[in-house]
Amino acid sequence: VEKSTDQVIKPVNIEALSKWVGSIPDDVVKDMDTIAPMLRMLGYDPMANPPKYGQPDPNVADNTFHIKENADFWKERERDVLSHGADDALQEQQPNSRQPPADHELQETGGPSIAFMSVQQSEPGR
Repeated sequence: VEKSTDQVIKPVNIEALSKWVGSIPDDVVKDMDTIAPMLRMLGYDPMANPPKYGQPDPNVADNTFHIKENADFWKERERDVLSHGADDALQEQQPNSRQPPADHELQETGGPSIAFMSVQQSEPGR
């Protein structure tokens, strides 16, 4: 879970950026340059479908690999964060509990902890 504006600055999860492909009506995709002129201003081709966001940094690609390897864990964490709020979900988690096998590797490269920080920062009143 992350703010979409975080993705504009630097792609951290290419898969999340492309999940919309195939769910937007053809007429909207055809008019994307008019509907979303900011895409071109940010250097993206609004007519590319699926979009081309460039190559992620090696540590981002590695994090994505580890996230996919532990997909069940991260789905559960996403449900926890969305149902209880980021602060509650992080406080409930005890050290070394419910950690996926490669979690330490993810944190060393700024992995999912970035996503949790984004959720906390985007809550109203923060």
